[in-house]
Amino acid sequence: MSKVIEDLRKFNRSELIDIISDYQKNEKRLNDKISSLEKKLSSRLIIMDKCGNIADAALSMNKIFEASQAAADQYYESVKAVLDIKLQEIENQAQKEIEEKLAEAQKKADQIIEEAKERALKEEAEIDLKIKKLCEQNPGLNIKRSN
Repeated sequence: MSKVIEDLRKFNRSELIDIISDYQKNEKRLNDKISSLEKKLSSRLIIMDKCGNIADAALSMNKIFEASQAAADQYYESVKAVLDIKLQEIENQAQKEIEEKLAEAQKKADQIIEEAKERALKEEAEIDLKIKKLCEQNPGLNIKRSN
């Protein structure tokens, strides 16, 4: 130790103050590091106390995963059920619209046929009238109409 004291005597006062300041800074840094490590250790000890051991933690996690999977499966099934209902509603609406369009098309087709029949009857009547006038104008003509 006397060697250390001799070495220290070689320094002037400001150098000794700098050395002491450096030692104090280093001591504070080390104390902070110790404090940080103690907190980490304490935190880990608390975690270890809570978990008991790795096997308990793994079992606990498995139960969480199983519960999560069950919840996800239940959610999937409920969403699927809602989608199935919506799909059925859409299919029913589409079928109803198809039937309405078919009925409308049939109605238009029937109307077109009826109009065509009316035109045909009108034209037939006009032709009969023309034939009758032609026969009246030409008594020698013997025109017979076949149905």
